[in-house]
Amino acid sequence: MLMAQDRKEAPAGDCLREQIQNISAFVYLLVDVDFSSWVEGQDDVGCNRAAGIHDRRGGRNKKGRTGVVDVNIRIKRAAAEHFSALQAVELASFETLRATGAVTGDATASSEEDLRRYLDAGFLYAAFDENDRPVGYAGGYVVDGWLHIGEADVHPNWQRKGIGRRLMQALLADGQQRKLAGATLTTDRFAPFNASFHASLGFQVVEGEACPERLKAILRTEEAIGFDPLRRVAMILAY
Repeated sequence: MLMAQDRKEAPAGDCLREQIQNISAFVYLLVDVDFSSWVEGQDDVGCNRAAGIHDRRGGRNKKGRTGVVDVNIRIKRAAAEHFSALQAVELASFETLRATGAVTGDATASSEEDLRRYLDAGFLYAAFDENDRPVGYAGGYVVDGWLHIGEADVHPNWQRKGIGRRLMQALLADGQQRKLAGATLTTDRFAPFNASFHASLGFQVVEGEACPERLKAILRTEEAIGFDPLRRVAMILAY
């Protein structure tokens, strides 16, 4: 699909401001253009402030539909005790992807090994509801000085509320605070909440000689496990 160590608080004028200013007004299935700054923990709040995230409780997209951010949602770091809940979220969101043709076959989720890799890298964030239950998550790891985002999912009951965008912003802001070169990912080319959504965050498609070998290797692995290679694409966001 897709689609920490101690940190210093980022300055308010830093951390993804330019990328956020370039966000396009798309209509998404999983996420909306509106999001709030509700993130638990002083470090995470500082990260969101630096990323230019504001507390906005509603907004209207070009088609006139309102996407309301649930102010009870908290974005914070997940722990090993949440692994089962995160996998359940991913399995549920698989069906949304299936409806677009992005995936086929039996629903699958990231392994505990995958989640542990994100956790150990300090890049495992989850969205928690008012009962402290995960309703979405995003995870990544560092390779060659870049943040690679391996997974991002929102439970179908919580999609189109801006949660996916908030999760991605938390990862991206964290990566910039750590002075990484940027972020990479592979995703579905055609699903509206995949490649076009990531483009709205500042990611660009890289193909052919412009595509790093490590991303080509990931695309080959995805093809080997059954993904349609014509639908898969690599994307990069340079800080």
